[in-house]
This record gives sequence, C-alpha cells and structure tokens, in this order.
Amino acid sequence: MLDPAVHPPVAGGASPSLRELGMRLHVPYNNDFGLIEAIIPYAASIASLYLPCNHTVLGSGRYEGRSTNRGWDSYDVEVKEIARLLAPHGISVNMLLNSIHVSSDILNNFQGSRLYRYLKEYAESGVEWLTVANIQLAMLLRRHFPSFKLDVSVLGLVDTVARAQYWHELVHPDMFCVDLDCSRDLKLIEQISMASGMPVLSMISRSLSAIPTRA
Repeated sequence: MLDPAVHPPVAGGASPSLRELGMRLHVPYNNDFGLIEAIIPYAASIASLYLPCNHTVLGSGRYEGRSTNRGWDSYDVEVKEIARLLAPHGISVNMLLNSIHVSSDILNNFQGSRLYRYLKEYAESGVEWLTVANIQLAMLLRRHFPSFKLDVSVLGLVDTVARAQYWHELVHPDMFCVDLDCSRDLKLIEQISMASGMPVLSMISRSLSAIPTRA
C-alpha cells in the first residue's frame, strides 16, 4: 500500500515532477491498441490501465445505454490480450463496472445474471481490478468474486471520511477515488487513507502541480 505523503517543493521553488512526488498514474484506454506499446516505456510511472466493461453486459460511468460505435463482439479478446501484454511490466488492468444505475435483475439475482457469467470468464484473465460506483453491486462482487480487487469509483461520491467508512464497513474496498470536487483536498485525501488504511486516488483533469501527494 502506498501511504499518503506531502512533499516539500524542490530546490529553486520549481514544481516537482510526478517521479519526484512518488506518484503513479492510472491511464484510460482510448480504444486504440497502439496505446499499449506506447505506454510500456513509462511503466515505472503507471499503476494501471482502466477500460470499460463490455457495454452489452453493463454500461460504465454515467452512460447507461448500449454503445454502437464499438466492436463489442471482439472486445473481450482484446482486453485479455492487453492484460497479458501489460502484466510483465507491472501495469495492472482495471475494468470499469461503475454504472450508476444497475438493473434490479442483476442486484436481485446476481448469480443468474449475465454479468455474473461474464465476470466468471475473467477470473483467470489477468484483469486484477474492478471499479464500482454502486455499493450494492460492490457488496455482491466482494462476496462472489473475492479474487478481484475493488476500487470505489469517483462516481461513488466519496467526499467525506464518513462516506469512506461506510464503504469500508460494507465492502472493504482496496482503493478509493475521491469525489471530483474533492480532488485537490489534500487533508481529506489523507484522512480517508488514514481512516480506511487504503490508498486514495484523485482524478485530475488539469495541472498536477498543486497536488503534492501520491496515491
């Protein structure tokens, strides 16, 4: 586990680099297989590559429909090949199951659902992490698929220590991503990490220079 750390400015007042901060990045997959070869030289600075679940099984993020601009029939073969290629370089693969809306058919009959059968096929695939926003689904994943590590999505709305503790008590996740509005709140990030004993991610869409912490 990486402990939270706040680092002093480097000599001369210049902003420290990611390497100097001890940070490792979680990189989104852009549906271009060429990205895999491109990121391998930077493996020391990359913790994981994250990508969506097959959208014919479950949407991801705020998207609840079924994307038609992707070849989903061959997608899972591609994901497993990505995991195989990245594993020797210490880059894990994180699958997004972070749809805000999860059908009651899945939640009430998880072992009879297509999602359950889908994840069974990934049990030995090299995909190590699942990112979840729905706490009911997270509880089911923890119970039925204990080999996967669970990451609480930015859409899980963890914006207080109390909410992190609620997730921790019910799910025991392996990592948190704080709510987007709290992504620069170093005090909160440290408090959540200390209270849960788990590393905390921060999603940054602009400059990293004001985030002297590692996650």
